[in-house]
Amino acid sequence: MLFSYALLKTFVSDLPSPEKVRDLLVMRAFEVESIEKRGKDTVLDVKILPQRGDCAGHKGLARELSVILEKPAAKEKQRIFAATRGGLIPLRVQLSSKSVLRYSALVVRGSAMRESPAWMQAYLQTLGTRAINGIVDLTNYIMAELGQPLHAFDYDKIRDSSMLVRESKQGEEVLLLDDTTARLPEGTLVIEDGKKASVRRLVDLAGIKGGKLSAIDARTKNIIFQAAVFKAEVIYKTKKSLNYTTQAADIYARGIDPEGTIPALERVQELLKECGGGTVTQRIDIYPKKETPRKIRVPSDMPERYLGARIPLQKSKAILSRFGCKVAGTKLLTVQIPTWRKDISLPQDIVEEIGRIHGYENIQARMPVLPLQCPESNEELEKAEDMRDALREAGFSETIGYSFIGKKDAADFGYSQGKKDALVELQNPYSEEYFYLRPGLTENILKVAAANARNTKRDIRIFELGKTFAKEITVKVVESRSLSGLVAGANAFFLAKGAIQHLFARLRIAEKIWYDVSGEENHMFTEKGGTARIKAGSRNIGIIGRVLPSLIDSYKFQTPVAIFSIDAQALAALETRGISCKQIPRFPAVYRDIAVLVPLETAVADIEKEIQNSAGPLLSELEIFDIYRGKGIPEGKKNIAFHLAYQSPDRTLSANEAESLQRKIAQSLEKHSDWSIRI
Repeated sequence: MLFSYALLKTFVSDLPSPEKVRDLLVMRAFEVESIEKRGKDTVLDVKILPQRGDCAGHKGLARELSVILEKPAAKEKQRIFAATRGGLIPLRVQLSSKSVLRYSALVVRGSAMRESPAWMQAYLQTLGTRAINGIVDLTNYIMAELGQPLHAFDYDKIRDSSMLVRESKQGEEVLLLDDTTARLPEGTLVIEDGKKASVRRLVDLAGIKGGKLSAIDARTKNIIFQAAVFKAEVIYKTKKSLNYTTQAADIYARGIDPEGTIPALERVQELLKECGGGTVTQRIDIYPKKETPRKIRVPSDMPERYLGARIPLQKSKAILSRFGCKVAGTKLLTVQIPTWRKDISLPQDIVEEIGRIHGYENIQARMPVLPLQCPESNEELEKAEDMRDALREAGFSETIGYSFIGKKDAADFGYSQGKKDALVELQNPYSEEYFYLRPGLTENILKVAAANARNTKRDIRIFELGKTFAKEITVKVVESRSLSGLVAGANAFFLAKGAIQHLFARLRIAEKIWYDVSGEENHMFTEKGGTARIKAGSRNIGIIGRVLPSLIDSYKFQTPVAIFSIDAQALAALETRGISCKQIPRFPAVYRDIAVLVPLETAVADIEKEIQNSAGPLLSELEIFDIYRGKGIPEGKKNIAFHLAYQSPDRTLSANEAESLQRKIAQSLEKHSDWSIRI
């Protein structure tokens, strides 16, 4: 909002330079967008906060400056507010909306259309407002001066001398002063004239813009000066829905004081002599519910507790008094808030007022004094962070997706009827794109990866740890935690498997996990023949696999894609957070290798299990080092080679003992008719 430095000086004695005023406002109240010299005056563009309608006029901003400067504001003049009856039919005003907080007006007879005085035109020009005529300029000047919007109607254009302030019906239209027609949403405040339904017209878009049908023109002699106060939220919604605003609408949307209407009309009567003259024949003031000052109780030590600085009680009281507050009490202050301060409703608001006027830069920084106490451990969060750390170490980036999926997703991902029935539908969905709570993380993680794949040629490794939702038969919504990841690039499946192997090792549960590909079921995201269930004992805790070619094509991936999805709650339950230690072996190990020829579909885990069972406790290490198929290997077979280490805690094993264990393992493996030892 633009403010004239010269006009501010009329309200505050000994106002410092414009630059000093700017600095004070920035440090204590509002941002100043710019400061510009215009002729003999200087204009400050001040960013008035949304709830500070009290500073929307020069008088209000000057009052703020007087508080900051600790200087008295200029005393208001005593004005005579009188009306001489006769000459015009009394204007009848009715209110049918609770959004009108106060409606005040003057009816003036015999005004002449002429130019406003030069001093007024100079102020308006400085503030970027075009001078039109004495009456319009008068309303614009008083709005800038006092922050109370005014509007002037041609009395003779109001049918039946009757006006009704009401809320519009959907689709009603009003012709505005700028010759545009506004089509109104329901609930917009409008003014209608006439008594009979057949002659009623909309003559004003209340709080926003005047109507063309009641506009002042060169032939106007009798005028209605309106000073009203409307609910801020109603005006704000209207200007947003119409995508149309004016300076008056911006002021109303911040919230202004209903007590300001009469002083504004008194100012009209005072300045009218210079702007067209006339006789006031009627004064209207409809005040449905008088606004009373709020009272807030504040402990006297609250500013120190909140600000970390001791501000003397007398200084706090003096600051509040300069704001227009009435303060009583010592240990518990009772602060009466002036009606123009809509933004003060809590004790914390009062502390903020004291703090900013005292000056935050005057509050010295102090280290807090607190007892040294270790926080209680939150095991659930710590375990979740362990999972995140493990995947970050494996080169993955974490994503945080929306907790919703859309109707289209259910079709795109081929949900079965049972899967659809388990979806949790939102009561009030934002759109069809966010229609259900997500049943898993894979759907959104695929979308994220596809969006990234379009913008990079590098491998993609992402994961998400978050909540998923499902509906049980009892219609109860079950909430669980899941961990899903995706790799897009060459060797995607092996990179994904390596990552979760690292995860299991990091959580110290690797020995509890195995992969099951026997009796494989179809999975909605992964290929048959390229999917394995992740198991802990006999319990399924997740899945890993290559993404279906149809999904790869649908999302336009240029490389293979693999995903994994694991029950995070099961992982947390399995995790061993304590580190177990054992004594370093005193005796050396004996190392041997063994290779076995097996059918292609044989799982490595099955071979490892057979070796461990037959070798017993003397087998200290078992590691696969080669898988080979091709030249020299029969069709439909693969060769798998293992490193083995035998070790005893109480003696050095002999070569004969190691060979005996090798033979035992070989015999056990060859019990499988389609397995054979390679020499």
